[in-house]
Amino acid sequence: AEVNASGWVGFGISETGGMKGADIVYFEARDSQLVDTHSFEYTMPTVDACQDWTLISASKEGGRILFEASRALDTGDEQDWKLEDDEQTADGHHFIAAWGNTPSVMYHGE
Repeated sequence: AEVNASGWVGFGISETGGMKGADIVYFEARDSQLVDTHSFEYTMPTVDACQDWTLISASKEGGRILFEASRALDTGDEQDWKLEDDEQTADGHHFIAAWGNTPSVMYHGE
C-alpha cells in the first residue's frame, strides 16, 4: 500500500464495504509497526490474538508511506477472512482503506 500520509495506513477486507465486520491490517510509520486487527463496528479495530501478517518492507519519505506485507490466503484464524475466488458468489469481497497523519490510528470518519 502507498498513500499520501505521514502517520499510518490501513486496509481491509469487508463483506459489506465498510469497517463493520472487516478484517483489517494497519501500519504505523513512527515505529514501523504492522498490526493485524478486525472490527465489529465503526470504532477502533480490535487487535487479533494471532498476528498473521508479515511486514516485507516499509518506507516513509516525502509525505508518503509505502509498505509491503504478506499473509496466507487462508490463515486458519477465525478472526481473518479467508481469501478465495468469490467470482461465483453473490457476496464478493470488498476492499477498504484509510490513512492519516496522526502518529497512531484514530477515528477518520465513516
